[in-house]
Amino acid sequence: MKTFTFGLIADPQYGEIPSRGSRFYSNSLEKIRRCTEIFQNESVSFAVCLGDMVEGSPNAAKECEDATAALLYGGFPCHFVIGNHDVHAVSRSFLTRLWNYPDDRGYYAFSFGGVLFLVLDTNYNEEGLPSGIDSEGGPCEWTKTYVSEEQLEWIEKTLMNAQEDRAIVFSHSLLDNFSGVYDPHNLRNACSVRKIFAKTGKVTAVFQGHMHSGYQSVSDGICYTTLPGLVETPDRIYAMLVTVSPESLTLKPRILTL
Repeated sequence: MKTFTFGLIADPQYGEIPSRGSRFYSNSLEKIRRCTEIFQNESVSFAVCLGDMVEGSPNAAKECEDATAALLYGGFPCHFVIGNHDVHAVSRSFLTRLWNYPDDRGYYAFSFGGVLFLVLDTNYNEEGLPSGIDSEGGPCEWTKTYVSEEQLEWIEKTLMNAQEDRAIVFSHSLLDNFSGVYDPHNLRNACSVRKIFAKTGKVTAVFQGHMHSGYQSVSDGICYTTLPGLVETPDRIYAMLVTVSPESLTLKPRILTL
């Protein structure tokens, strides 16, 4: 296994719409560009957006394309987790095509540097139907997110059959138990996901978005890191660099001012 670094951002929620409260949607495009510069300077192997690339406006499709292009401009491979605002703004099929998913499912796995990476789709309802503007599960409720039973089976099978000994998971909704305190940003069936992680014993870290304040906890020896939302405040830029080595996982936040 070789040592490598990847970059992370979360919740840009870009949109050319007026700001609301602490969220400055139109500033996010330039923030993404600045994060791209950080990742270029650090020679990342790839970058990941942990969901909610766009907020949702009449021009959401174009805004999603522009925000995606701003990250891809760095010339490194990019992966995009589907967030609840994304499926509220544009169709899931639009996202999987734009973000070059291997198929029309909202989740997949890839391998890099001897590590397995899982990209999850937490935008399902209680009945296991996909949520979104064009989905049979109806609108996505941000406080009631699930992964489907089919996806749970896929997670377990993928981890069990993997040749890699280490796995890292990317999610939008929170998968940890929030130190035992319920929070509406948590995936409703996160316990089922964590049981699979414990059973397979390969997951070493989970990176997630959705809760804009950020958070970190440890459960069953797995570090769960929630990145602060890029959309928050008019000028704060938050990115993270993660360096993976045979011995360790090192997290390096980068906080700049626009």
